[in-house]
Amino acid sequence: MNEHDDQSPAFLLLNGLRPAAPSADLMQRLMAARPASQPPQSKSKIISFLPLLARAAVVATLAGTATWYLMADKAAPVTSPANPVAAAAAESGPQQSLQRLLGMRDLGFARDAQQRPVRLMHATWLDDNTYVPSNGAPPVREARVRDEIVPVVLNTY
Repeated sequence: MNEHDDQSPAFLLLNGLRPAAPSADLMQRLMAARPASQPPQSKSKIISFLPLLARAAVVATLAGTATWYLMADKAAPVTSPANPVAAAAAESGPQQSLQRLLGMRDLGFARDAQQRPVRLMHATWLDDNTYVPSNGAPPVREARVRDEIVPVVLNTY
């Protein structure tokens, strides 16, 4: 039997199955339910972009202020670790050490050497160390931002 046989019973049966045309009453109701024409999209995109830009500026200002507040400590003056006092203080180790987590971000999934799924997390830390030199010099404070990629193994059973 030929694939395109126009006289086959299946073709004749399927050819007779066609959707009916919609009635005039249904078409009028569908046309009435259709929303009115929309204004041009370019103006609405510009209007919605301005509040987003203002919010981004506020968030950036708050983040900068929070970073400055966390890094500014009035108890010990911040000096450069390149001076001789800092070098002497570094030999004895930090007297006080604080680590503050500034933020975490999900980087996605990978596989380790054993083919286990591993979630990779990006952590940003603020390391705040205060050194007290043994020669009686004033304490030296050193603060630095450290980035760290933390692998978290996901056990599957």
